[in-house]
Amino acid sequence: MNEVDPIKDVEKIDLIKHILAMGEYGQRNLLLFTLGINTAYLISDLTALKFSNLLEVNQNKVHAKAQIMMKETDAGKKNLY
Repeated sequence: MNEVDPIKDVEKIDLIKHILAMGEYGQRNLLLFTLGINTAYLISDLTALKFSNLLEVNQNKVHAKAQIMMKETDAGKKNLY
């Protein structure tokens, strides 16, 4: 199995974000990348998220939730972010 190291260079992270933000699904790709690097979740866990996990509607306005609860597929444990 290959070893994978985290990307620690902020300039490289910003470049990746810029590249991911382009294109038809740019905002989705940027969101998944940002969640992934900040939570260290597997992509399979992130792609299982639904809008209702991240957003809430109050008085006909959409707001990001202050916290999200996610369950890790491989470990089965729940985390609050």
